Amino acid sequence: MRAFYGVMHPLRRYRQSLLFLVLALAGAPIALWLYDWIDAYRTPEQVKVVRQFLEALRTDDCARGLTHLDAESRLALAAETPGPASRYAYCWPRTRDQFVSLRSSSARLASHTAGRATVSIERHVSDPDSFLVPGFWATRSIATTVTIELVEEAGAWKVMPR
Repeated sequence: MRAFYGVMHPLRRYRQSLLFLVLALAGAPIALWLYDWIDAYRTPEQVKVVRQFLEALRTDDCARGLTHLDAESRLALAAETPGPASRYAYCWPRTRDQFVSLRSSSARLASHTAGRATVSIERHVSDPDSFLVPGFWATRSIATTVTIELVEEAGAWKVMPR
């Protein structure tokens, strides 16, 4: 113990500052976890489904994205692309591009009736006048609000992308 005291002696005058630093660093993850838990508790189920659907499309998890579609959309997709490829048709660029520019963090429940819900979400597209070098990336984006319709099927909310 005496050897430890000899090492800590030069830091003795910073004892309160070091204690505050340790408590702050230990408390930050706890505060973030608490914020996430409260946000997950307050978020409506319909918004959670839309966020999971968009996350599945962004990560190219076609099978999980397909489970969030309503039965009518799955049947239309299967009729459009026969065979085993219909499971992955929703991740193809022509259908996925309509959802890529949506910001899932901006999803809000717009309306809710018996068995149907509407979630509003922001779409950010590049401002055509903000390209500093043509063909590269824009410095600004234009935000528009779009809606995604949901329907309740067998006790679970499903996305109707029409």
